[in-house]
Parts: sequence; structure tokens; C-alpha cells
Amino acid sequence: MENTAQNQVTAIRTTITFCNLAASTAITTTITAFAPAVLTAKNKLVLIDNYNIIAEGSTKGVTLDTTALRATVESITFKCSSAVIAFASLAPINNVLIAAVNFSQSKLKKASKATLIAIAQATKTAAGSNAAILNFGILAADITDLASAIALFTTDSSDPRQATINKNDAKLQIKTLIKAVNQNIFKMQMDRMINTLLITNSEFVGKYFKAREIINLGLTHTKVKGNVEKADGTAIPFPTLKLMKTGTIVIDYLIEGDVNGIIPNTYVKPNDYDMLVEARGFIPQSEIKIHFAVGKTVKRKYKLLPI
Repeated sequence: MENTAQNQVTAIRTTITFCNLAASTAITTTITAFAPAVLTAKNKLVLIDNYNIIAEGSTKGVTLDTTALRATVESITFKCSSAVIAFASLAPINNVLIAAVNFSQSKLKKASKATLIAIAQATKTAAGSNAAILNFGILAADITDLASAIALFTTDSSDPRQATINKNDAKLQIKTLIKAVNQNIFKMQMDRMINTLLITNSEFVGKYFKAREIINLGLTHTKVKGNVEKADGTAIPFPTLKLMKTGTIVIDYLIEGDVNGIIPNTYVKPNDYDMLVEARGFIPQSEIKIHFAVGKTVKRKYKLLPI
């Protein structure tokens, strides 16, 4: 991902993290539309992350984060199906349309991958069947996001010849999603809702907009990235990298790797850090007093041994 896009995605991730904090959630509880807006932004971020896996994939192919994608498919499917049911419940009641999408959240969670995809496809079709459905709690962008989530969730790109989404399409989708989050969800929705708290909680409002800042981190921070593998070179999924300022035991940064064992590009405040990489079932590996200089990149390839 190019630097400009990376900076924007970092700001999106920071904002969502801030909004999901317990204190933030408590403060925004009275704004009933705020949590759904945050969830929509989070779902779009999942799509961005997985499109980026495709965009930066090698000729050996990639493995998408199907756990996060499944949660996103479930989330958007339930949102769209709820709108369809509300629309179809108007007189005269359309029982056929209701039956096509009437699935609880628990049923979506229990469904097999194939069944979930079928339900999601049916919901997407139903949601797009009548423009009036958009008056019942969803936007056209929700239907588009559902289509993207389904396409990503069904993509088998472990063999690049079987991939249904190519790199150029992925890069284009990333730009479109970033713009949608920044312009539609943040600027036009969440920012305006947060402004209603200016009189009662100006400190919180200030912290929110601080999280929203898009900073050229490449000029002020150190970038850390890498990957975690077994001794034979195969990826270890979902590793974690912990950074502690040298001489302390406080974790300053906890960076989660993806299903491909990749530690994503993360911007860190310059300092001396002790680094600890961990993965379930493997012996942790550490480094002491690594200097993170301004504008530089700390890149690592870790090979962990099984416990």
C-alpha cells in the first residue's frame, strides 16, 4: 500500500480503536446512531485489509483473513436482511421476501461457509430488489460492501491462478473504501455526532479529532514490519509482536500478524525497544535494545521453533 493510503488507513484504524474503548463507548451511548457507524467503518476496514493482502500478494498466492471476513459477512448480511424484513412487513406483507432473508444472528454464526454465502447472496439480491428498501436503515454502500465481502470470502487465492480478484482491482477497491470511510462515515456522520458533545465533554471531542488526524508518519515515526515462519519457511498464522521501551516491562505496542504470518506495516514512536514475537504452539523469540530511528524501517523475518 502506498504511503498516502497507508497513512489514511492508520488514521482510520486509530479512530476505530479509540471509539471502541470502554470510556469512549460509555460517552457515546446516548448517540444511538454512533455505534452502527463505527461498525460500518470497522467492516470496511476488514475489506481494506483483505484487499491489501491481495494487492501485495506474491506469485505464490495469499491466504485471506477468513475469520475477520466471515464476521463482516455476517454483520452486513444481518443489517441488510433487517432492512429487507422491515420493508417487506409493510402492507401488503411480502412473506416470500421475508422468508428469503429471515435469519437470526445466531443462525448466521452457526451456518457452514457454503450456507452463509448462499444466505448472503440471497440477502444481497433481496436488498437490491427495490430502491425503497434503502429507506429502512441501509445505504446502497451497504449492498456494495456485502458484495465485496462475499467476493473476498469466497476467493480461493492460495493458488493465484484461481484468484477471482486481481491486484489492480484490489488496489482500486482500497482507494474507494478509504474515501467512503473518510468522506461518508467519518466526516458526514461520526464527526457531526461527536460535535454534539462539544459542550458536555470537550476533552473527549478533542481526543476524538486527535485520533482522526492523518499524519505523515513516515517523517516522524519508525516503521516496523516483518513475517513469522516455521523453520521450513511456511507461515505461522496470527503471530503477535510486542514492543516494550528498553528497561521496562510495559507493552507500548501490541501488533497482531495476519493469517499469512505477516506483521503489518506499523508506525512506532522513535525510541529503544525490546521486541518479543510470539505465536501459539511456538517458542517466543526476543531482541533487546533495538533502536527505532525517525524515518527508518525495522524489518524482521522470524523463524520460530515449536514448543
